[in-house]
Amino acid sequence: MNWHISCVLSKTAVGDHLELVSYVHLFDSCSQDSFAVYAILVDLLKNVKAVKPQITGALLRSDGAGCYHSNTLITPLHRIYELSGIKPLR
Repeated sequence: MNWHISCVLSKTAVGDHLELVSYVHLFDSCSQDSFAVYAILVDLLKNVKAVKPQITGALLRSDGAGCYHSNTLITPLHRIYELSGIKPLR
């Protein structure tokens, strides 16, 4: 089984409190490459936008796995923004 865990840290609507929400994508079988990461990012950011429509940008961090370091993932960042409404900033 393959999994991808994402944590979204944002400010609450009231006050300056921080809110942490974790998302888990589970797969019976999946190649862990930049194409899979792209699909997960689009799905994740669409879900975040549905729950918190005021979010317009995202700072992305990774564990440094090889699937995050490729032109195949960097090139479609603008398309991720078009599909989700959240712009990857880093």
